[in-house]
Amino acid sequence: MLTYEEALYHKLLLAAGENDQFALLLDHLLEDEDPLSEVTLNLSACRGDHRAIIDVLNHYLSTAGEGQTDVNAVFDRIVAYLRQWYEAKPDKLKELANIMYLIASGPEQYYVDPWLQLNNASDEYDLVSIGVLQESKYRKLLKAFLYDGKPVFR
Repeated sequence: MLTYEEALYHKLLLAAGENDQFALLLDHLLEDEDPLSEVTLNLSACRGDHRAIIDVLNHYLSTAGEGQTDVNAVFDRIVAYLRQWYEAKPDKLKELANIMYLIASGPEQYYVDPWLQLNNASDEYDLVSIGVLQESKYRKLLKAFLYDGKPVFR
């Protein structure tokens, strides 16, 4: 059964254009559920249409009661994903900054820490791209955030 945390996690990744994780989740749900839940059936019917999948996930998340979704656990999982992404593509800082921005735009809590860190990390990269901040300094801040969980971006 799809948890609310999994739904939010995958919704945010899909909104940022990161699709691979969702395909694995859907395959897992289709194999493990018997009978298939309504949300799994709806997600399966949308396979390949990321906008429709996000709509299904949004509807599913709207059924969660107050406090039923552990957004801090989702944030930790997002940071772990971003850490792996950075390790696999350390030379793609601009792309990573864009992914962080798109993810930060998703949750209702985007304007408060820890979610605000993702948005601010994207903003700080803009300073690198115009030459105000050295890339080495940005990488140091990014690593402190991704590996140590420090709120380093303002």
